[in-house]
Amino acid sequence: MSPDSPAGAPARSLKLRRTIARPREVVFDAWTDPDALMRWFGGALGQTLSAAVDLRVGGAYRLTMESGAQVGAVEGVYREVERPDRLVFTWRWDRLEIDGGQESLVTVEFRDHDGETEVVVIHEGIDESLAFHVGGWTASLERLREVLPPNG
Repeated sequence: MSPDSPAGAPARSLKLRRTIARPREVVFDAWTDPDALMRWFGGALGQTLSAAVDLRVGGAYRLTMESGAQVGAVEGVYREVERPDRLVFTWRWDRLEIDGGQESLVTVEFRDHDGETEVVVIHEGIDESLAFHVGGWTASLERLREVLPPNG
């Protein structure tokens, strides 16, 4: 169940799936290694300038990104870390024009399909920026596919 937004309207969520032709361990590591995150996160919509990851329950992450002339960071805390199955973390932009600085929740599941990985991203508690986040996650997942080509 999603919490209500400050305006009283229900917060919204998104769910996206992509299959990547690599084992779950490889895909999971791409989500948790700072150097790997800088190669794919943001996709065609933005570039990740820096990434910091303290990969443990209660550990924090921060991704600083640039899109056009705008620079901002998304940050949060890991609530679940189950390699190579699942990540759950809070999500908050440091720019108030994106959800007013409100925290939301992201769950990423890594499901094995005959040596390939189905990545399921569930982002809950998004207010007015649903389309923004759908675009960002879609671009990021497509870029992840590009940086993790199938084993040859």
